[in-house]
Amino acid sequence: MSLATSAPLTRAPLTGLIALAAASLLAACQAAKAPDVAAAPVSSVPMGTGGGTRGFGLEVTKRTDGVETTVAASRAAVFTALEAVFAGLPLPLTVRDAAAGTIGNEGYKFRRKLGDMPSRKLFDCGGSSGMPNAETYTIKMSVLTNVADAGTGSTKLTTVVVASAENPNYPGSGVSCSSTGVLEAHIADDLRRRLNATPR
Repeated sequence: MSLATSAPLTRAPLTGLIALAAASLLAACQAAKAPDVAAAPVSSVPMGTGGGTRGFGLEVTKRTDGVETTVAASRAAVFTALEAVFAGLPLPLTVRDAAAGTIGNEGYKFRRKLGDMPSRKLFDCGGSSGMPNAETYTIKMSVLTNVADAGTGSTKLTTVVVASAENPNYPGSGVSCSSTGVLEAHIADDLRRRLNATPR
C-alpha cells in the first residue's frame, strides 16, 4: 500500500481538541489522589469546547496547537493503527471513541522518559542553572489524536498535547510546559510505518 503525506507537519489551531486535552489534564491534576493511569478504564469522550485548565494548581498558559498531517489510508485503518502506536509508546488508552475519531490518554504521569524518549526532548517546562525542569520534574500530560476523513481515500491526523510539571520535592509547585512537537511527530511517523507494514 502506498502511503504519503500531502504536506509536511504543520500546526493548526483546534480549539475543541485543545480544550478537551486541557480539561482532561485539569481533571487529572485536581484529583486528591491520582489513580493508576494504566488501570484506568477506556472512556468515550467526544471532541468539545471549553476554557483553560490548571495543572498542579497553576494555570497552563503555554498551550500547544494541534499538529496535523494527512496519510493515504482510510479513517478506519488509521484509527486501528493508532491503537498500536499508543501501545508502543507505551501510553495506555483512557480515550477511545471510534465514532468521534478521538484516541489517546487524558492524564498520564511520568518522570524522565516516555518509553525511550527523554522528557526534556518532549517538553519545555523552563529551568535554571542549565538544568531543564522537564528532566527532573514529574510530568502530567494529556495526549489526544483525532482522525477525520480527508477525501480520496486519505485521512487527516491531528494530535494535541497539553502538559504541566511539578517539582517532586515541593508538592504544589506547578509549572506549565510547551510541547516541542517531538511526541506529535513520533505518533505520525510511527503511524506511517505501521500502515506501510499492514496490507490493505
